[in-house]
Amino acid sequence: MKRKSRKIVLFIVLMLMIVPLSSCNNTNSNNRTISSMKTDAARDGKWLADIEFVEKELPQRHKNLFFKLKEQDFHNNIEDIIERVPELTDDEVIIEMSKLIASVGDGHTRFSFNSEEIYPFGFYYFNDGVYLVDTVPEHSEFIGYRLKGINDTNIKDLMQLVKPIISHENEPQFKNLFTKYIIFPEVLNGLKISSSSSSEFIFIDKDGNERSVKAETYKNNDIEPVGRNIEDDVEMLYLKNPNKNYWYEYIEDENILYFQYSSCTNMKELSFKDFNTELFNFIDNNSIDKLVIDLRNNGGGNSSVMSPFFRELRKRKALNDPKKLFVIIGRKTFSSAILNALEFKNNTNATFVGEPTGGKPNHYGEVKILDLTNTNTRVTYSSKYFEHSSEDLNTMIPDFLVEPKAEDYFKNIDRVLLRIMEIE
Repeated sequence: MKRKSRKIVLFIVLMLMIVPLSSCNNTNSNNRTISSMKTDAARDGKWLADIEFVEKELPQRHKNLFFKLKEQDFHNNIEDIIERVPELTDDEVIIEMSKLIASVGDGHTRFSFNSEEIYPFGFYYFNDGVYLVDTVPEHSEFIGYRLKGINDTNIKDLMQLVKPIISHENEPQFKNLFTKYIIFPEVLNGLKISSSSSSEFIFIDKDGNERSVKAETYKNNDIEPVGRNIEDDVEMLYLKNPNKNYWYEYIEDENILYFQYSSCTNMKELSFKDFNTELFNFIDNNSIDKLVIDLRNNGGGNSSVMSPFFRELRKRKALNDPKKLFVIIGRKTFSSAILNALEFKNNTNATFVGEPTGGKPNHYGEVKILDLTNTNTRVTYSSKYFEHSSEDLNTMIPDFLVEPKAEDYFKNIDRVLLRIMEIE
């Protein structure tokens, strides 16, 4: 029945695509012109072609697509989407495809779409709620307010609606991605939370009062958010230098060398190898009581980039002490950064501080791309499986759990670094 239904859908689409232009002024019983039906049919044909391409190619290219999702369920879901394409909007197809790909259960295998516009809000999921941490100047008065909901959907229901469309392996990864998805108009429209390019964002202010703002979407390139000026604030080091993949700073009062490694990627202006030489020269010529490696902002790249660091660290046995060597991990620690964290876990005496990681120790990765040229969308997928732990753990849990609180953030307090300072 499923295959027969697919053939019927494809036949109808093809027939509508070849309706002669001379009929464009006729109308049907649904008050839609034949010309609009032809346009819709062309659009439907593009989606159908790309969806069938995914069904054919993804199982062949992914390292093990059906490690969690049953193969028959995958094909049944494809069939259901294909049958519904003519009645779905583009945004609704995006939602259905996102659900399909997310059901694979691999954090690297995702359905991606090109959103030209977004809502001008930067949210963060703290342990006491989702708060606005950044926005454009016209909405800056709402920074520090907790998000209650969008339009008629409260935050709890919003999470339940969005969770199935986000490819994630654990709750920390969902927390990291949730706040990014809710600013896409395609997501809000596709889930029927909104129906236009404007939405009402409802907040709770610092006094517990409800405040709301009707926000319009912005072109991505037109957004100039209000930044945080924390360059001179030692306790918020992890927010500094967002455009650098690696850098270090010496906290002289504490004899702490803080090294942030935010991407497993070489910088053009300074290779990691050269940076590493500079870093260990500083270590050798200064009094270092604690060496802190911050991986909490690192979403991955190439794990081997950090190899020179581990080679030099092994030469300095005095640093390999649980009260001297510290690694910060968190919800953004993912992919190759997980492999680097495991290197510390398996081969050093480092103490881990922060949040559980957004990636699993054993995971699918080495991402490749399946371009869907008809609809200008894509599917990223894993081509390799990484197994570096004898246990199939859902996340890496730190030795000292420090969850982010909104109050600390807006007071410019990095509770993680303070916890490391307290360890003796």
